[in-house]
Amino acid sequence: MDINGVIPPMVTPVEDRSGTIAIDELRQLTNRLVKNGVHGLFPCGTTGEFSSLSRSDRSTIIQTVSNSADSVPVLAGCGGTSRSEVLSLIDDAEKAGADAAVIVLPYYLPGSPEGFEEFYSNIADDSSLPIILYHIPSRTGQELPVATVQALAEHPAIHGIKDSSGDVGYLYELVRSTPESFSVLQGGVIDSPTVFRLGIDGIVPGEANYMPSTLVNVYSSFVDNNDEAMMDALRSTIEIGRSFREIPLIPGIKYLTTYSGIDVGPSLPPLPTLNEEMKRELRVRFDESMG
Repeated sequence: MDINGVIPPMVTPVEDRSGTIAIDELRQLTNRLVKNGVHGLFPCGTTGEFSSLSRSDRSTIIQTVSNSADSVPVLAGCGGTSRSEVLSLIDDAEKAGADAAVIVLPYYLPGSPEGFEEFYSNIADDSSLPIILYHIPSRTGQELPVATVQALAEHPAIHGIKDSSGDVGYLYELVRSTPESFSVLQGGVIDSPTVFRLGIDGIVPGEANYMPSTLVNVYSSFVDNNDEAMMDALRSTIEIGRSFREIPLIPGIKYLTTYSGIDVGPSLPPLPTLNEEMKRELRVRFDESMG
């Protein structure tokens, strides 16, 4: 399975803080991302607030995205803490039309490299979809060693990894030690010039929810060896991102997605809402960067 390019981790549009899924807005968001040339879609990930969604909600989201994705592959978030839960979510995602399942490293209980390998291998043995590993230690509290990824990359059902550690050295070791057919994706965009040159296959930037064409331009400019265009696109992304030093990330991404034309509603509890000053700062930075 060829996984590369710009793959937005999609926000989940909701009607209000109670969490009712806004289906029409989800279709609109999917259509906008596809129209702007993204190379994949990742619903029900961290940016999609998967941990605040029911199993039924996740299935509905994945089906809605899959039905609107045209030929763009859908990498469905199917993360959970037990083998049976994850396999049930994978089965739901496969029936909903997803092309692959993204499985976050188990969280809450402390694990070991041997336990992580067993967890993923057992799931991959019975999965109806190709598997993408998901490493985000800031959320799981656990590290997935490179050696474990290297071993898992030999499994025929495990096709890649999304790494959101922010560690460029770790990404390099992944690229260096896994087969060329194994996709290595970076969560985020700031280190793009460096990590693309190290050989990663794509980026999974939350910013693509509200500025998809700019993020696609970052990738296409790299492919075309146009450093100037890549840096111009990246500067506008980073300038907006400066706001997130003080503003909660996912609520901010959702607000800017709404401000850019599609009302995706608020974040869900336990995430906070934004105050008016935070919203004003985001609007100012967005207008300055996109103007």
